[in-house]
Amino acid sequence: MTRSIPWPRILAEGVAIVVSILLAFGIQAWWQGVQDRLVEEAHLGALQADLTESLRLLAEYDRGLEGVHSALINLLESDLGSEPGEVVAQWMKTGLFEMWEYEPRMASLGDLQASNQLGLLTPEVRRQVSGVVRALTDNDRVQRDLRGAQEGFIDPFLVDNLPMASVIAETFDLSLSDALPASPDWSALGRSDARNRMAVKLSLITYVYPRRATLLRELQSLKTLVDARLGDLR
Repeated sequence: MTRSIPWPRILAEGVAIVVSILLAFGIQAWWQGVQDRLVEEAHLGALQADLTESLRLLAEYDRGLEGVHSALINLLESDLGSEPGEVVAQWMKTGLFEMWEYEPRMASLGDLQASNQLGLLTPEVRRQVSGVVRALTDNDRVQRDLRGAQEGFIDPFLVDNLPMASVIAETFDLSLSDALPASPDWSALGRSDARNRMAVKLSLITYVYPRRATLLRELQSLKTLVDARLGDLR
């Protein structure tokens, strides 16, 4: 007697096995997606906090640079002999001694790179991260030039030619008027070599401005994208 093959049952069992496998893969893919979204959200939350702080520090950096710029303009364009001694000393202290450097908070980007999880970010966020890195690199290069001019060009001149320089530079808590002699001599500041040094620092600060504006724009754009993506994830 010929034995019949139960094709319907075999087919049903085969379909059940295939469906089970596909379901298992689907659940695994869904769970992996959930895990990836949680990791992405954690990284973006840290990046959001870093960007908020970096923008605050950039505003502080801007105010500092503006103060140095204004002080140098005053030193170059004013009749220093007719100004009160403490006013000129404050211009010197701000314009010739102060060095403002921007140090953003970007530990979250370092964590992303170290964990090889940049790929979890959306393409738009990754592109904007690259823009921020380029802007920071450009700004760092200009800051190195400014620091080099200060340390190698301006500071040695002040030490050699203006005895009051060290007194002014170290006066923090005391009133500048108390630290100055009765009739301070500012003649060294009117010499061409002194004015050249002030002009160099002023030009470097002016050179920073467009890079600072680019950096601000890139940081703000990245924060906008991060805020929007976090809104989607949450």
